[in-house]
Amino acid sequence: MPPTTQPLPELLQAKLEPLRQLCERYGVVKLELFGSAAKGTFDPKSSDIDLIAEFNNRRQGDYAARFLDFAEGVEVLLQRPVDLLTEAMLNNPYIFQAGCRRKSHHALYSLLKRSLASRAQPAQHNLND
Repeated sequence: MPPTTQPLPELLQAKLEPLRQLCERYGVVKLELFGSAAKGTFDPKSSDIDLIAEFNNRRQGDYAARFLDFAEGVEVLLQRPVDLLTEAMLNNPYIFQAGCRRKSHHALYSLLKRSLASRAQPAQHNLND
């Protein structure tokens, strides 16, 4: 499914660097935004944030703790409820039938990765940003 052309909500734009740091801390290798924030109907006063995360080393014993700690960290950072899913959850027919479908999403990870790359390289080498 192609990413949406909607701009990221200001709330997320302002928190990209701390969000990238949370991804690094908890081993998130891919992060996607879906729901109202991706569709352009995000209400800063009442909307939650819907995310799909892919974690590294999912077979390690600390995977569940990293998942829960990451979700809590994002909620604290953004000061609002977060619905965190994984691709495996989306492939579960019970969750899929409950309405957790991705109709539009932002590839937040690419923004976070670009942010990381721009900090690691001198500005004159960032011709693609």
